[in-house]
Amino acid sequence: MRRRTAGMSLLEILISVFLVAVFALSMAALMPAAARMRAKAEHYNKATNVGQIMLERIRTLDYAQLTYTLMYQQGLVQNLVTQESARFVAGFNALSLPGGVTVTLSDYLPSGTGTIEVINVSSDLRSIIVTTSWSDRGITRNVTLSTIVARLN
Repeated sequence: MRRRTAGMSLLEILISVFLVAVFALSMAALMPAAARMRAKAEHYNKATNVGQIMLERIRTLDYAQLTYTLMYQQGLVQNLVTQESARFVAGFNALSLPGGVTVTLSDYLPSGTGTIEVINVSSDLRSIIVTTSWSDRGITRNVTLSTIVARLN
């Protein structure tokens, strides 16, 4: 008696369907994790952009303008957090963009806030540290960028 070899048996079809189902379910399980990672990367990108824009705006100021009062008048900061003899920390929750557009950080990032720290390193040198913070599923995340500004005579 000869066995028929053409076609597939029911067992082979069931195994194939099982393997395809396992693969499809494992891919479906990865989708929420991929969406979370994409959102996290987007928040880091937005926070870095805010920090870069703020640093660029600060670098347009003269050395003598790097005081809380003058930065407040320029609209760079909204509130004073701490002030000591050689440093101050000021907060910002809005960012003015070129063209007169103002972005509120909490609209741009979840619970978004920012701080600018100005440290007098020496009589002719100031360190500027910009930190942008936001809340990511109950965890506070932040991006910190810094630069140094010198007095040029």
